[in-house]
Formats: sequence, C-alpha cells, structure tokens
Amino acid sequence: MQRLPLPEPVTAQGRTPEEWDATVARMETNGMVAPADDVYAVIDYLSNALPPT
Repeated sequence: MQRLPLPEPVTAQGRTPEEWDATVARMETNGMVAPADDVYAVIDYLSNALPPT
C-alpha cells in the first residue's frame, strides 16, 4: 500500500487555481483516481479555501 503524504506540506501555503490544478495533476500522476467533476470541484474548493497569501 502506498503511503499518502500528510496534508500540512500541501496546505502550508496557499496557491493559485493554476497551481492547485498542477498539484492535483501530480496527485493523479502518482495514482489518485477521481471523476473529472470531483477533481474540478476539489480544485475550486482549494483555490477558494487556500488562496495565495
């Protein structure tokens, strides 16, 4: 079983929508599987909840 990273490194700094998109794309490259609609919803949520500071 692959270990997932703790959320702190990912959420320690805010990101732009483009940066969140790239972060989620890396997660998909590393094996994350999710429907496209869910991925877009997550990127939208993260972009609003954790914007750049």
